[in-house]
Amino acid sequence: MSYCCPVDPEKKKEWEDKMLQEIDFLDNDIKKASEIFSALGHPIRLKIAYFLSQRDHCVCELIFKLNERQNLVSHHLSILKKLRDR
Repeated sequence: MSYCCPVDPEKKKEWEDKMLQEIDFLDNDIKKASEIFSALGHPIRLKIAYFLSQRDHCVCELIFKLNERQNLVSHHLSILKKLRDR
């Protein structure tokens, strides 16, 4: 069955419904991907994600490895946690 530009009104309605569903799925996927890229767009968060992909780390390890203040590392961890919780 071809879905390309049907002429029959019933087939056209089915085709349009299918196209709208694909757009909805795309929009949702793009929104999720955009949120992930946005969260990983900061170098500190990207480093944290890398370190955590290797093994679990406590905050004091991340502070040491990143050479950053505790409150800054906690802030970035909070942003990553919010992303995970969505």
